[in-house]
Amino acid sequence: NPHAMTVPYDVEALWVFDDRDSVWSDLAPSPFATFPTHGHTPGVDDRFHETAGANSFFAFNQFNADYWFVTGVPVPAHTGETGTIPAGIVVPAALNGGVGGSHVSMDAQVGQTILVRCIDAAYNCTEITFPVDAVIIAWDGRSLGVPPDGQYSEATLLPANTPIHISAARRFDVLIRATEPINSFATVKFIDTRGQAPGTPQNVLATARIPVNIAAAPAGGYA
Repeated sequence: NPHAMTVPYDVEALWVFDDRDSVWSDLAPSPFATFPTHGHTPGVDDRFHETAGANSFFAFNQFNADYWFVTGVPVPAHTGETGTIPAGIVVPAALNGGVGGSHVSMDAQVGQTILVRCIDAAYNCTEITFPVDAVIIAWDGRSLGVPPDGQYSEATLLPANTPIHISAARRFDVLIRATEPINSFATVKFIDTRGQAPGTPQNVLATARIPVNIAAAPAGGYA
């Protein structure tokens, strides 16, 4: 719609990338387990290591993810591994404000316009790679090329198999319109960013594969 500067879409995919430190979540119901033993001068001679918590001293200033998720779907992988989430997953309407039909694993047809919303809800950074050309139309909630926020920007082509790196709490939207069938995967790398100096190798904690199935349209056109 040129007047409203909008593009209608046929299929929506919602990708929320998240991670969990099981030590954090296990201790969360009992935070006093990590409190220090107070000394004579608070903040000076408190004895932290006398309160064991779990596995010796623990405080909520170290986050070591050991579980990973895509829109609540667990990634079947241990640290350093790659896991594929199941195909055919759709977000239940009850968990999405009453809105149904949002895909996690993507299922569409050639010729359909697909909107993919991505957000890094993890503590660590993520790197996303699509197996098909995608056009980035929004970044951090701002539409690209649309006044007033986007009047100095424009939608950007992200060629197939080109990784895009985002940090915690960042988000972007893309549009996909495939011209041929695709049966592949998008990949999401969860990257440990603690103390990572520029130019140093990435420490990939785990990699998720998201099924992307874009089938041939039926002879009479897509459904």
